[in-house]
Amino acid sequence: MWMQHYLACDNVLIRGITVFNHANKNNDMMDIDGCSNVVISDCNGDTDDDGITLKSTCDRITQNVTITNCVLSSHCNALKTGTESVGGFRNIAISNIVITPSKADSVMSGYRDGNCGIALTLVDGGMLDGVTISNVVIDGSQVPLFVRLGNRGRIPYDGAPVPHVGTAKDISISNIVARNVKSIGCSITGIPAHAIENISLDNIRIVFAGGAAPRDKMPAELENQYPESTMWGDLPAYGFFIRHVRGLTISGLHLSYEREDLRPPLVFNDVADVRIHGLDAAVSVKAEAVIVVEYTNGLLLTGSRISTPATALLTLRGDGNAGISIIGNDLSTVKYLFLPAATAGGVIFSAANRMQ
Repeated sequence: MWMQHYLACDNVLIRGITVFNHANKNNDMMDIDGCSNVVISDCNGDTDDDGITLKSTCDRITQNVTITNCVLSSHCNALKTGTESVGGFRNIAISNIVITPSKADSVMSGYRDGNCGIALTLVDGGMLDGVTISNVVIDGSQVPLFVRLGNRGRIPYDGAPVPHVGTAKDISISNIVARNVKSIGCSITGIPAHAIENISLDNIRIVFAGGAAPRDKMPAELENQYPESTMWGDLPAYGFFIRHVRGLTISGLHLSYEREDLRPPLVFNDVADVRIHGLDAAVSVKAEAVIVVEYTNGLLLTGSRISTPATALLTLRGDGNAGISIIGNDLSTVKYLFLPAATAGGVIFSAANRMQ
């Protein structure tokens, strides 16, 4: 069972502890469950299961939580919200974290180098509202970043009502460096009719292992399944696969790989109100495009450059795309602005771009 479980507590201070916990399965380093006014700082943790985990197994919200200045290792998720989320999470600030591979070779659950660095999951109702994560270094893990709004809907106790689908909004993730991560890719996904709202990614630099083949089909929704960053295997994008999101801001995103990857850096599916500035991404000439969009309404790309030769900047799938503006970018390595041209009429506005 979890090593430490703080349930329905107020005014909690945890400082300067060291945890090495590989004695059994399901042995999270620390679970903050339905607590308010929590400060966690200056801790070192190495666990087989999740590291610092925020939960809500009851109707109390886990809120007003600060986590800072910690070094974490986990065979599963180093930093996590969920999986239990009945009451939800509000006002969470996480900063100055280093995530490294575990020193334990024996793995009871997860992966030797870790499953995920940062996992924000909300699948049993509740809310995820007002989260800032900044200044995190991730060295190793299958996936550096995973954000998931789902609908597992597990009840906290016998006779409890089944929770409705929760809400996830106002999430800011900035100043992240990730290396030695695998080829799966990052994902930010809601479910149909329940989008993640207002999420920003700022100054993020990730080097993936790469080496994956194209994946043309969109992954199944899997909305009632347990949320894991590896649940779909290799994603359609080597960088970020983003689906069912409203209000997405990306600034200063740097994506690259160690081995040529035939997937695009970014894939958007059912996304609205997207602003991208300062994208710098490597892409294979064998990949269909830098950005693949499907059912995307309102995308503004500015001040970006593609660091390697590319066939196309955009691929438009289907007829559900609208309001795409490409302005003031260095696209001198890109052969075509968009493919296929037949579907771009009235969809794309472009101006002041440097082209081949």
